[in-house]
Amino acid sequence: MRRALLADALTGSRFLIAAAMPAVVGSRSWDWGSVLITMAWLSDFFDGRLARSTPHDTRLGEWDFRVDALVGAGILVGLGIASILPIWVVAVFLLALGATVLTNNPTPAMLMIGVSYAVFLWFVLNEAANLALLPVIAVIPLTVLDWRRFTTVILPAFFHGAAQLLKGHVARGDHASALDDWSPKSPRSTQGDRVE
Repeated sequence: MRRALLADALTGSRFLIAAAMPAVVGSRSWDWGSVLITMAWLSDFFDGRLARSTPHDTRLGEWDFRVDALVGAGILVGLGIASILPIWVVAVFLLALGATVLTNNPTPAMLMIGVSYAVFLWFVLNEAANLALLPVIAVIPLTVLDWRRFTTVILPAFFHGAAQLLKGHVARGDHASALDDWSPKSPRSTQGDRVE
């Protein structure tokens, strides 16, 4: 039970990070942004490990992917506030969140998250912030430690979702909340798909 509660606390901490990101990135506080994005990645890594290691349900487990998307959206809004990205570009990528909600498909939000992280890291490294390497140093061991999940769940969920979008399929229900459900090997990944 403690592991489930701790997983929820870590997921909840990313809500706070997502809320802070527009102001931090918008003010070009690259060091604080580097710390926050690193904390978000560590939180995501550990809450997933804790949630999968306990037989108890977590209360915020279904919000995990949504919170990750909010962190990415917060970064994009901050990049728009800082005039690093034009507002129309930010709006286009934020529409990916709407597409994810409308289609119950995680792929548009996953694309938005990836773009927000990449643009943020590009500017942090170009600005030569004191803590610019912190997220880079953190992402390497996290990727190595989570490589199996990345290759068996995350990437397959992205490509499966992309294929469903190209076919015009829309998933019924609350399907996008768990990336595990979008892995092609998941029994739920094809349930409820319909063309609209």
